[in-house]
Amino acid sequence: MSGNINLFGYSVSIEHLSYAGALLAVIIILLIYRATRKNRIEIRNDEKPVEEPKKEKTSETLKEPEQISVPVKAAPLPEPVKNSEPSSINTKQAQLREGQSMSAVIKLFPQIEHVERLENYEALYLSAEEIKKSIAALLDSVSINDGAIDPRSDEKDDKVCSDLDSRVLFFVAECIEKIDARYGKPVFDYKDYLMLGNAEFYGKKYEKAAEYYDRAVKARPDSIYALNNLGVALDDVGNGDEALNSFDAAIEISPSFAEAWYGKGYTLAGMERFEEAAACYDKALEIKAMYADVWYDRGVAMSSLGRHEDALKCFETASILRPMDAKVWHGKAIELSVLGLHEDAYKSYDAAINIKSDDGEAWYGKGIALNYLESYEAALQCFDFSLAINSGDAKSWFGRGTSLRNLGLMDEALHNFDKAVSIDPLYARAWFGMARICSKKRDRENAIKYLTKAVAIDRKHAEKAAVNEDFRYIREDDEFKNLLRAIEPEA
Repeated sequence: MSGNINLFGYSVSIEHLSYAGALLAVIIILLIYRATRKNRIEIRNDEKPVEEPKKEKTSETLKEPEQISVPVKAAPLPEPVKNSEPSSINTKQAQLREGQSMSAVIKLFPQIEHVERLENYEALYLSAEEIKKSIAALLDSVSINDGAIDPRSDEKDDKVCSDLDSRVLFFVAECIEKIDARYGKPVFDYKDYLMLGNAEFYGKKYEKAAEYYDRAVKARPDSIYALNNLGVALDDVGNGDEALNSFDAAIEISPSFAEAWYGKGYTLAGMERFEEAAACYDKALEIKAMYADVWYDRGVAMSSLGRHEDALKCFETASILRPMDAKVWHGKAIELSVLGLHEDAYKSYDAAINIKSDDGEAWYGKGIALNYLESYEAALQCFDFSLAINSGDAKSWFGRGTSLRNLGLMDEALHNFDKAVSIDPLYARAWFGMARICSKKRDRENAIKYLTKAVAIDRKHAEKAAVNEDFRYIREDDEFKNLLRAIEPEA
C-alpha cells in the first residue's frame, strides 16, 4: 500500500501509520501479560508456607537455653477449632516452633507427655486403663520403689529422689486424690499407693504415708509389703496397737517375712516390752541372719534389760556387718563403759567420731572414758567439742567440771557444775559435785544446801555422802547427820 493521508494537519504515509499501529498492539499485549503473571505469583505465594529467613553464620558462642522447669501441673492443651483456617502465616510459624520445642523437651523429660495426658484426661476422654498406664509410667520414671521398709529406713535415706522425681510424685498424688475422690474408693494398683506411701515416709510425713499404705491394703489385702509398711508408719504416728495388728497380719500371711518381725519387735521396744521385742528380733534373725539393723536394736533391748554382755555381742556383730555406721560403734562403746572396759570404750567412741565427727554424744562419751583413764586434759578437749556442737548439753558441762576438779581447778569446776544445774535443775550428780567442792573449801553452808538438793532428787546421794572423803570436814555437822538419816531404814 502506498500514498499519504492528512492526519491532524500533517502528511503521514500509510506505510508508517501501519507500523505504529502494530507497535501499539504489541505494547498493550505485553502490559496484559505482565499484569496476569504478577497476579499468579501472588496467588502461589499465598498457598505455600513462607520459609524462615536463613540465619547468618556467626563466630559468637551460642548461649545455652534457660533451664526448663517441668511444671507440676502442665498447661492444658489448646482446644481444637472446627471449620476454620489459621488467621495468618505468623500463627502457623508460632505453632510450628511451639511443637518443635515441646518435642525436644519431651525427649529430655518423657514424663511430660504423661503429665499432659493426665492433666487433660477428661478432655482427651482417656479410659480408666489408659489413666492407670500413664500413672504407672510416671511412677516407673522415679527412683522410689514399692518394696518393704523397716523402722530405720528414713534414717538411712535422707535424699532418695531428685527434685524432678519429687515433682512427678506430687503431680501423681494430686491426680490419684482427685480420681479416688470422684469414685469414692481406691481405683489404682496397690503398687502405686505403695510407692507414694514410701515417698511420703522417706519425707518423714508419716500420717500421709499411712493413708497411702491403707489404700494399698484396701486395694490388695494380702500384700505383705503394704501391711508391713502400714505398721511402720502407724508406729511412727504413735498408734502402736494398730501397728502390731498390721505386723501380725503380714506375719500370718508370710511367717518368713523378716521385715515384719523386725517392725513388730521395734514397736514392742517402743512400748518398753523388751522381752517380747527380743523374741521378735530373734525370729527376724533366724530368717535373715545378716540383718544389721536388727542386731543393733536387739542390742538396745538387751541393754534395757540389763543384759550388757549380750548387748555388747549384738553391737559387735552389727559393727562387723555395717562398719561405717557410727551408731553401732556408739552403742558398743556404751556397753564397754558399763562393763568397765574404758580403754576399749574410748577406742569405740573414736571409731564413731571418725565416721560422724559432729556426734556430740560420742564426744561426751569419749571424754567420760578419758576421765576414767585419768587423761583429764584430753577429756576436757572432748567435752569442749561436745559443747561446741550443743552448748546446752548439761552432761558435758558436768563431765567438764569433773575433769577440772580432778585437775585441782576447784573454782572452774564449781562454775561448770553450776552451768549444768542451770540447764537441768534436776541433775542430782551435778548438785552432789558442787556439795563436794564446797565441803573441801570449808564452805559448810553451801555444802549442806547443795547436798540437800541432791538427796531430795535421789536419796542414793545420802549413801554416797556417808562414805565420800570430801565430806569429812562437815561430818559432825548436825544438818549433815540429819541428811544421812534419810537413808536409815524405817522402824
